[in-house]
Amino acid sequence: MIYGRRKYLCDMGRFILFILMLISFVCASQTCVTISDGTYGNAQTTPLTPMYGLYDYSWSSSIYNAADIGAAKTISSLAWYVDGFQSGYSQTGPYTFNNVQIYFAYTTLSGWASTSNVSGVNRLTGINAAQGITSWTKVYDGSITFNASDVYKTITLTSPFSYNGTSNLIVHVDNNDGSYASGYPIFHYTNYNTATSTRTMKYGAQDGSMGPTSGTRMYARPDIKFCTTSALPVELIHFNPFYDYDKVKINWSTASEFNNDYFTIERSYDGVNYDTIGVVDAIGNSTTLTNYTFEDRNITNTIQYYRLRQTDVDGKFKITDWISVNIISLINDMSIYPNPFNKDINITINSNYDVEQMIKIIDPLGKVVVSELRYLERGINNINIHLDDITEGIYLVDVGGKICKISH
Repeated sequence: MIYGRRKYLCDMGRFILFILMLISFVCASQTCVTISDGTYGNAQTTPLTPMYGLYDYSWSSSIYNAADIGAAKTISSLAWYVDGFQSGYSQTGPYTFNNVQIYFAYTTLSGWASTSNVSGVNRLTGINAAQGITSWTKVYDGSITFNASDVYKTITLTSPFSYNGTSNLIVHVDNNDGSYASGYPIFHYTNYNTATSTRTMKYGAQDGSMGPTSGTRMYARPDIKFCTTSALPVELIHFNPFYDYDKVKINWSTASEFNNDYFTIERSYDGVNYDTIGVVDAIGNSTTLTNYTFEDRNITNTIQYYRLRQTDVDGKFKITDWISVNIISLINDMSIYPNPFNKDINITINSNYDVEQMIKIIDPLGKVVVSELRYLERGINNINIHLDDITEGIYLVDVGGKICKISH
């Protein structure tokens, strides 16, 4: 493999440093649906859901109907209205619930007809077709901290949920904190269909362990926002292809991802026509730094162009601007003497890298007759090769794609 352009008998190359650049795929915007009629007022008298901080463990299940939620959307976060903190205490937050799980489920129900607990993965007995529930989707798993300044406390889902736009939705919360502290948050509620006796929320709480398996039904349910991110899902903070001795390394990082499916690496030799050279699966959803890498070992031009295509789970995609990478040969220059030779050759190699490199002697039929691994330091290297046992003729000396002709 030849790198660079020809000069005298040996090849030459040149190096251009590529500088890291900042790129952004998206400036995300959020659209929220707020479900609250504003008529029920302060929850100081009913600090029960979505999490009841008076007990070590608590659970709640609230039903929100399709008409309130609206059209199909990918729900990326939800928010509850924080009305204050526990009455009689001076605390104003923050208050943290540890080990919280949130589940979504479709249902044909508009209200709870019984107090039996319909819950998440730990208590599956409540899942049955008669209640119009077929499966639960865990959308959040982690800690939640409430502050007095929150008003609506936003929780970014660890697994965004694709809502179908037609079904009623249950929001179930398991508070597995396992401990109690004073000054827990109080949430705002709204009344719902008291005239038709529709109980849209139920809850349970106790100390010592999660439970009970039955709870209390209520007409009131927590005020809530369902929010969706209406943009391509990835914030790309850098895309950095660079030449690394015998390959092009391509590194990129994302600051956040939402419904990201995969990345496609594309290469061009003319900056116009691009081919796919690799696909890397994305992490999918993240709010922290994620690093990716890919290597291209098919180096055939002195200049190669690269770009990155990001595709989300809905098939939408975004392509970065191209970046050119100038290829520097492993060997900057090479000379051999004597030439013709008798028994030995002396090779002077000007290397661009500190590297172990195979030195190959190739006969006119393309057969490698001598192969020796030598360590090259960056700069000038003088190497002696003994060739007493080969027949007379013309040979090629290949050092990392740098080729010189010798005769014996």
